[in-house]
Amino acid sequence: MAMAVQSDEDSLTDHVKHMGEAMQRAAHSRFFRFSPPDAWQPATNLYETEDRYVVCMDLAGVNREEIDVEVRQEVLVIRGRRESPRPQSSSKVHLMEIDHGNFRRSITIPSSVMVDNIKARYVDGYLWIELPKEISNIKK
Repeated sequence: MAMAVQSDEDSLTDHVKHMGEAMQRAAHSRFFRFSPPDAWQPATNLYETEDRYVVCMDLAGVNREEIDVEVRQEVLVIRGRRESPRPQSSSKVHLMEIDHGNFRRSITIPSSVMVDNIKARYVDGYLWIELPKEISNIKK
């Protein structure tokens, strides 16, 4: 049976290496995530039907008045703000996974979208945006 002899220097090197790995894991964990301005992007689904594209965006906890939707040069831009959820009494945070602060999401849309007919509605924490296709681009 072979036995490896480890010097104090090797032991220190291994310890530093393990500490570095642990710090890297912590930095990448959701526990240490934060949301500086314009840093978070809401989860989004994009669907296509015969006559339109439909965007569904998860904006739970966002007030309707805090949502701005606009189209700039074939780019749909959705932005707004969600406040940090907090209990009524003072508390110490142990885990914070819910994104908060300013958000922004940009989605390139096809030139076949009738921009003047885009409709948006906010229902049960989801923002639904309907982007109708030009009649000539609808498959028959």
